[in-house]
Amino acid sequence: MIQDVKGLGEGFVSIPSVEHVSAEAEFPSEELTSIPEPSLDSGVFLSMPESQVDLTEVAEEMVGEVVELHTQIKGEDERIDVAIKPEPKPLIVKPKVDSRRDGDSISLTIHNVTKADQGEYICEAVNYVGEARSVALVVVVSQEVRFMPAPPTVTHQHVMEFDVEEDDSSRSPSPQEILLEVELDENEVKEFEKQVKIITIPEYTADNKSMIISLDVLPSIYEEGAVDFVTQEHDDLKIAFEVTEMPPRFINPICDMETPEGTTVMFECSLMGIPSPIVSWFKGDKKIPHNNKKYLHSSDGDNHFLKICKVTSQDSGVYTCRAINVVGETLCRASLVVLNAKAFSGKTRGRECSEGGEVSFNYKASGDPIPDVKWFKGAFQIQPSRNCIIIANPDGSGFINIKSIKQEDSGLYTCKASNQFGEATCSAELVVFRESASVSPAVNDPLRLECQVDEDTGVSVTWTRDGKKVHQSMDCKLSFEDKVAVVEIPKSKQKDSGKYVCTATNEAGSSSFALNVTVLDVPAAPIGPANILEVTPDSMMIEWRPPKDDGGSPVTNYIVEKRESKKETWGGVSSGSLATQLNITRLQKGVEYVVRIRAANKMGIGAPLESKPTVAEHSFMPPSQPGKPQTSDIAEDAVTVGWTMPLSDGGSQISGYIVERRHKGGKWIRVNKTPCKDLRYRVLGLFEGNEYEFRVFAENIAGYSGPSPISDPCKPCRPITIPGPPVNPKVKDYSKTTADLVWTKPNKDGGSPILGYNVEMKKADIEEWKKVNLDDFIKQCAYRVKGLEEGVTYRFRVYATNIIGDGEVREIPESITAQDILIPPEIEMDATCRERVTVRVGHNINIIGYIKARPDPEVLWSKEETVLENSKRVTIIQNFPVVHLKIKEATRADHGKYILKASNEGGEASCTITVNVLDRPSHCQNLHVTYATKDSCMINWEAPKDNGGSEITNYIVECREPSISMWSMISSSCTNRKIKAKLMEGHEYLFRVCAENKMGPGPSVETKVPLLAIDCIEKPGEPENFRATDIGKNHVYLRWRKPDYDGGSPNISYNLECKAKDAEEWEKLNTATLTDTFFLADKCTENQTYTFR
Repeated sequence: MIQDVKGLGEGFVSIPSVEHVSAEAEFPSEELTSIPEPSLDSGVFLSMPESQVDLTEVAEEMVGEVVELHTQIKGEDERIDVAIKPEPKPLIVKPKVDSRRDGDSISLTIHNVTKADQGEYICEAVNYVGEARSVALVVVVSQEVRFMPAPPTVTHQHVMEFDVEEDDSSRSPSPQEILLEVELDENEVKEFEKQVKIITIPEYTADNKSMIISLDVLPSIYEEGAVDFVTQEHDDLKIAFEVTEMPPRFINPICDMETPEGTTVMFECSLMGIPSPIVSWFKGDKKIPHNNKKYLHSSDGDNHFLKICKVTSQDSGVYTCRAINVVGETLCRASLVVLNAKAFSGKTRGRECSEGGEVSFNYKASGDPIPDVKWFKGAFQIQPSRNCIIIANPDGSGFINIKSIKQEDSGLYTCKASNQFGEATCSAELVVFRESASVSPAVNDPLRLECQVDEDTGVSVTWTRDGKKVHQSMDCKLSFEDKVAVVEIPKSKQKDSGKYVCTATNEAGSSSFALNVTVLDVPAAPIGPANILEVTPDSMMIEWRPPKDDGGSPVTNYIVEKRESKKETWGGVSSGSLATQLNITRLQKGVEYVVRIRAANKMGIGAPLESKPTVAEHSFMPPSQPGKPQTSDIAEDAVTVGWTMPLSDGGSQISGYIVERRHKGGKWIRVNKTPCKDLRYRVLGLFEGNEYEFRVFAENIAGYSGPSPISDPCKPCRPITIPGPPVNPKVKDYSKTTADLVWTKPNKDGGSPILGYNVEMKKADIEEWKKVNLDDFIKQCAYRVKGLEEGVTYRFRVYATNIIGDGEVREIPESITAQDILIPPEIEMDATCRERVTVRVGHNINIIGYIKARPDPEVLWSKEETVLENSKRVTIIQNFPVVHLKIKEATRADHGKYILKASNEGGEASCTITVNVLDRPSHCQNLHVTYATKDSCMINWEAPKDNGGSEITNYIVECREPSISMWSMISSSCTNRKIKAKLMEGHEYLFRVCAENKMGPGPSVETKVPLLAIDCIEKPGEPENFRATDIGKNHVYLRWRKPDYDGGSPNISYNLECKAKDAEEWEKLNTATLTDTFFLADKCTENQTYTFR
């Protein structure tokens, strides 16, 4: 039994006592076959014991040593073939190669290994049921090389050669770690940097005489960007080299998978290589074709995928991913196990548990009938107890739960399911140990683990790390002396971390003790790629994943830095956060940036992860074009346009749509001022009968999409339906053989012009209606029905017809009996010409009336006093009861009052209609200029004799100089018949004026003589407000106001005259020039009456 475990040396701690732990185990489908008829010998099972080396691991041996490979085979009638990859062929047994088989154990020993012996070793087992294989990779490591004291100057070649000699005193811990001491001429560094070629696998060629070895420059396999060179007896000189070629290497190989039938499986791997490798997939030795219905290949950068759809049991097997480029090739394998639906389901894994802990094993068995299940430890059946609970459910599932685990509970536990058709079993190992504390040395520190055993006679001690046996090697020394088992690692690495279990075994049993070892180092680089989630012109959101390896201690923070891609200097962004997402702000629009992220723990800062260069700009694009527009709900001035969403929104939500229209073949015009949020838009303001085309643009924050396909031409028109019924149909007149019907057109024409009307009639005692107008439609809203039988009673009805068809029928309420009557004339004018008719010049005048009279009256049309008769311009139509006067191409002379007079034996009637013909006004009258000065004048005129039938809205006044033909506008909105015009002194001017009404401007009238802009002196106007303000017995005080018009001279003087009441002559009062506006007449006689002027 193990009594105690100790940790000695630097960075080691002692191991405390047992702790409580619980574990669970599940059972596999691949080791328990289907029920009914379970069998364990249905195929070949190949397992690798602790000494096995899997393809995902590497066995390293030095040149000249011995390599031993071991495996175990289970099955019947085995036949073993051994081959070496990459060129599959049987291994030729030489004196240095020894292959042995002892029962189920197979061993292969290679003596005095050389570089030629390294590669993949595959053990294949085949019987009549199937085959199985196991793969190991052997790497032969050469002795460390060192440079001679005076290395030569490096030449400018793609591959550099250095003289080195073997050093027997040391061994290289890894073929990746080589120190090169190189002398470089600093003046040639740039040229040297451009021409050096770096590869990733070292090749050694030794000359036995001089011991000179040719060595290719090798960077770290995990660092593609740089190699450090150290100059001899000088400071370090670091030079970055571009990796131009690198063989393929898997970063994350494909993994074994287990899945039920009918599911979809995805194999995924990540690899690197320069140039980019070509990837092929194989099932067994057969290449999988590219993208058939069963297998789908895909890749995303350095990630490659194989998707297998709806797997079946035939898809079970070994799958291989091979990567190859011009430098080399590599491959990785994984097995796929498809579970049968009628079998145990679970996983076959042993369980480790501390003393006092609790463990459960689950199972799921199927069969018909449901099998009985029993549990065994070794050869003894387990019975339920206080600390052992066994549960079996009706659906075939169940578990065993063991509490308060002891050392004697260690062993092999077996679940056996059986029914009348057979049985199946599944087993799992339980290891019980005492768990101790953890040891956390720093990377490259020595690690020593000790475990004390109380007996050493017949005791074998084994060490495992994470369930895999620890072997003696150059990097790990094992010993068991004086009852102390020791594991000693001179330089601890990250790969040495794990759970170490020391197990001591003798004939009486076994005992285990565990210790957790965590080798502390700086974190690895965060897992890439660094995802740029969102980019704007001034910021970007970046995301990464935590490092796969945290260096043995938690990551405390991430250091994020950025730089412009054209610069080498990094600038800090963030250094105190544990978040794996960061918004980087304050970027410059259009500048390309690179971001790097480094994780830090208590050991320091780890390797960086760099993002790809990213330009600070919107990461999304304008949307794709919308679908072809379709038109619907067409009206005479509007139409609804609909479309479908674009296939792509460009990465940003669509904010709206822009609709444009054009006449077919014309220029595009935008319809909606603000973007439309819906997928349809009602376009208004169209003109009936024109053909329109439409197109649509989508808009997001990045801009507009391209235009959609152009819609089919659309012509706005009224929605066409059948017309409504005629309004108020009635019998206007009748006789013994005829009946005159009148009606008003329908309120609704159905959106299409009415082609005409139809009249039907029937005798009062008959149900069948008979159409009257057999030849053509009735164009007017009146009709005379002929061919009536005297004394018979009739009924009538009317309906309208358009392009769609016949409209609703409207029946005349009253019946008539065909007989003669005497009716004096009655005139009713059509609704379009009652009382007043207004037309434009050049249009036709149509006056329509309806006359009811018996017998037919004599009709007379007159204009004021003139009787109208048929002529070239005048047409008179009489189709009783309708009478129609038509005057073609109306002129202003046709306006006035028109009289329609009808008379017969019963009397007479008349009706007056006022006709207004609209035209432009005639020319203005009496244009003249007054009050002309050097800088202005007054233009006066009189209104036109004819205003054109509508009110004059304004006058247009213009002027020009006689030497200039172009007229200049003085005013276009003058409403008075005079205006003041500004002039330039000394220039001559002509003026013209025209009147304007709603029909437009009329003809202009011009002044005949040019006006010269100078001041002309005329007689002044009369003084204003002349009055006597004070009267005495012998004086009168007179006052007046300066005249409004001074005659063109501001120097005005006044003359005062007076006369007595009975005097004949006027007497001048002022003897001198009088310029004041007041005067005192002081020579008056008392009681005398005077008149002043």
